[in-house]
Formats: sequence, structure tokens, C-alpha cells
Amino acid sequence: MAIGDIDPALADNKATSLGADKFADRRPDTYKVLTAAYTDTKVAEISNRPIVPGKMTFNMAAIQSHVSESQLTTLDCVMEQVGHAARFGVQLMVLPEYFASPNWRIDPTEATRLASINAKLLKTFGELCKSEECAVLMPNVQEEDGKLFSTSFLIGPDGNVLMSYRKVHLFADERAWATAGSDYPVIETPYGRIGIMMGYDGMFPESARCLGTNGAEVILWPSRLQDRKERTLLAVPRAVDNRCAVILANRVDAPFGGGSMVALPAQFPVWDVDVAVPCYPDMHKVVVEVIEIANARQKHMMANVHMFANRQPATYGALVEPHGVKNITAE
Repeated sequence: MAIGDIDPALADNKATSLGADKFADRRPDTYKVLTAAYTDTKVAEISNRPIVPGKMTFNMAAIQSHVSESQLTTLDCVMEQVGHAARFGVQLMVLPEYFASPNWRIDPTEATRLASINAKLLKTFGELCKSEECAVLMPNVQEEDGKLFSTSFLIGPDGNVLMSYRKVHLFADERAWATAGSDYPVIETPYGRIGIMMGYDGMFPESARCLGTNGAEVILWPSRLQDRKERTLLAVPRAVDNRCAVILANRVDAPFGGGSMVALPAQFPVWDVDVAVPCYPDMHKVVVEVIEIANARQKHMMANVHMFANRQPATYGALVEPHGVKNITAE
């Protein structure tokens, strides 16, 4: 028996740090796929598609490195680390959010600067990926038609962009300059079906669930974590709930720095995540894991418990309604 004092008023305020709100910041207009019948989703087709496990096993890593204010880590240093990891056999790598900036918070001036070097970064990393035959997720800022987007680019081993993703859930500092994205693309790549979420997206279970419903087998998550608990309470459940691998690459200068990790589809052998995946705080850390796409292709948590087929989408209407829970204390 567990006994405790519960103050319901504590649940009235949904706001978190730095101007964020877990309900006001939701994007229900982008969650429509969650109400689709299982047979109408991509995951239904993918989970029944045959696979040869030995041909779909890859070394993937979070690269815990970004440009630093002290200039001890320059852009060249980041690229050198990526190339070094590729030469040691890492086939797909994820860089932290806004890795080319020395600041974890991005103001309009810095966003404009990052957008101005985006083409150069794509060219430079494209050449690196081609020479080392690897793939890299490059999170940056993109300008199009006079608008700025927080965008991640997955560059493939041929040096070309395989896919891009525009961040859907904007954090407080991004709302001053960024235009939000509106969908959760998942594509076939040489490394399985890949989806992306960025930073604050990870706070919302709908982001990963939309990616999973769209057939993602690996979710790439460049981030700027605010709290140590996000590592345990967000990364692992996002992987287990959707039977996906989640690669979390975090900045070391964020409010909670470091702790980059790879969460596997079938969780860890021990519940203490810091034991299963040590929380490295240092710059230049490469956190690598062997990803078996076959483990993410099947969506059963246990016999007869399919994480997608057993859903009841007809009951999920509230998820896509435009008006969610109000912050009672703000009234």
C-alpha cells in the first residue's frame, strides 16, 4: 500500500520553465494521423513487411559536440569528430540542436546568421558524408521565402539530403523568429525508415506517436534538454511505446547538458537508465549503439499486444481538438 498527500491544485498550472506550457504549446492540428484506423496507417504495412535482420543492422550514434563560446570547439572540430566516428564504422550520426551555434538559446540575430551559413554547412557535410560513406543529421536554421524555419537535414552517403524536417513545436526563444512546421515525415533510407523530432518536440508524446504511426523505425532527436529527468522519462518511453530506436543528441551547454543516448525499441535490461546508458557530461562524446531494424519492424510489446494494432483511434478525438486543457492559474 502506498499512501501520500495529494494536492490537486498543483496540477492546475501546466507551465514549465522559460515560458513553456505542456498543453498550450500542443499542436493538435498536426496530430490527425493518430485518429486514423490502424489499417489505414503506414505502420500497418511496415510491420508486416519481411526483413533480413543481418542486412539491416547498423552502427548509429549521438555526437555530443557543438561549437563552443570559448572556441575550444570550432566547426572544424565538430566535423573532425564526425569523420573520426565514421572511420570507426559509425554509419549514421545525429548532431545536437543548433550545433553550429555557441549559444543554446537562439535569438533572431543568431537565427539569421545560422540561416546564412546553411548552404555552406550542407555542402561541407555533404562532401564529408560522401567521402566517409556515412549519414549525418544536421540541425540548423533554414530560410525560405523570407521565413526562418528550425530545420534538420539528413544527409546521406551520396552527399545529398535524404530528408528534411521543420520543427513543429517551437520553444519560447524560437517563437520570436521561427515559423513552425506542420507534419512528421518518415522516409525509407539505406538505414531503415527514419523520422525526426527536434528539441521541444520530444516533450509531446504525440510527436513520436505520429512518427511511429507513419512507420518510423528510428527516430532522430537533436535536443537542448532542460532537465535531467527528460532523459529517462521522455527518451525511453518514446522508444518503447513506439517500438523505435531513439537517438538523442544533446548539447553540453543546455540547462541539463550532456547525457546523449540511444534508447532501444525493447527498453533496457535494467530500469535505471543512468546505469544502462551512463550520463556523459563531456564535449566530444560519441554514444554509439548497434541498431537492429528487425527489432523495430515488429511492434509487439509481448504476445498479442501490438503497440499500434491494439490502439483505439476512435476514442482519440480529444487529441486533435483545437482547445485543450487551460492553465487554470493563469485565469
